[in-house]
Amino acid sequence: MWAKTKKPVNWVAHKASCTPVAALDLFEAHFNSLLDEMEKVLSGREDDYKFEMERKSSHELAVSRISKGDGTVLRITLFEAHSKTITVRYRDGSRTLFESLTINLKWDFEHAKCRFEIGEECYSLWRLSQRVLYDLFFRTEYDEGQTHFHGDKING
Repeated sequence: MWAKTKKPVNWVAHKASCTPVAALDLFEAHFNSLLDEMEKVLSGREDDYKFEMERKSSHELAVSRISKGDGTVLRITLFEAHSKTITVRYRDGSRTLFESLTINLKWDFEHAKCRFEIGEECYSLWRLSQRVLYDLFFRTEYDEGQTHFHGDKING
């Protein structure tokens, strides 16, 4: 008896799209749905901020928390595609504290898909988005000193 096999995967197309720029396209689509969810969360509340995303170029994406009053950027998470990695930088608008981390794209031969790695840990898209956007979405001035970003602190 023949063993059941999985449906063949077009691994060539998957591998060809395992690039930092293609990953930013994927992030942008996923983050749009998260911003829609945050808009629902904020509706009916009296929060004085909103969230926006801007594709600055094919290699740059920014997600920001912005004051509804004067349009000041309160927090921003920046994504920059390089030849083999994506750098993520976090900036708190009220301080000059920066944190950063690097996302490595690794090809998973077993599952024929692109994987996101930070350090030695592999992330699915939803886990990665939680890691890089949690503080932007949920951290308040009352949470000072706590961060879920877990990047490298940079003075500047």
